[in-house]
Amino acid sequence: KLDVIGWRSAETRDGQGLEVMGTLRNSGTGTAGGVRLEVTINEPNYGELSASAFLDRQALGGNSSTRFRAVFPRAVTIEGEPAFEIGFITLGGQREDADASPAEPEPTAEAPAG
Repeated sequence: KLDVIGWRSAETRDGQGLEVMGTLRNSGTGTAGGVRLEVTINEPNYGELSASAFLDRQALGGNSSTRFRAVFPRAVTIEGEPAFEIGFITLGGQREDADASPAEPEPTAEAPAG
């Protein structure tokens, strides 16, 4: 089972958008390959925006995790919680899609208020 176990947002280095960063964890015992993560946010000026996340690793063994980062150019703030859609292939070759559900934000001074 793959889950986003924490996330935070911050302004991009160039100051022209937002990044959503966090940790994706495989809490199961099997290996998940071909891992993909789609992050969707609600931005007050642009509405619903989605981005494919950059993952440190695309294969996760059981009880392991990887960091992710999704970039939203021109986004200024996030309303509510991001939604995370996770997909992967099990060792047996069957594609899995996990529930798109919000995760708990990581406590940080960089997370926007509200």
